[in-house]
Amino acid sequence: MKKILTIFMFLLVLVGCSLSNSPTSQVEDLLNKYQKLDSDIKSGIEEVVNEENLTDNQKDRYRKLIEKQYKNLTYQVTDERVDGDKAVITTEIEVMDYKKAVNDTTIH
Repeated sequence: MKKILTIFMFLLVLVGCSLSNSPTSQVEDLLNKYQKLDSDIKSGIEEVVNEENLTDNQKDRYRKLIEKQYKNLTYQVTDERVDGDKAVITTEIEVMDYKKAVNDTTIH
């Protein structure tokens, strides 16, 4: 799970803003990619799953859990602060608590 969050945070840092898009819309676009499981997100999921020492069945179950997590995430942008070419977007993200399911997947 830490790897997924690290990848997610790295992607947020890389998000840039063009003149036609606000910083908030860029963050919303990124989060929508997670909800829609676009090809970049699916590729990232595969990388994370394949880095784990799991059986094929465990990998499949783990992949499905991550996908469910992303599809069902909800978010609310609560603040946007722009200072020159830098922006800070504060976002509340709610995801399922699936620690037990991850533990069950990796143990069995």
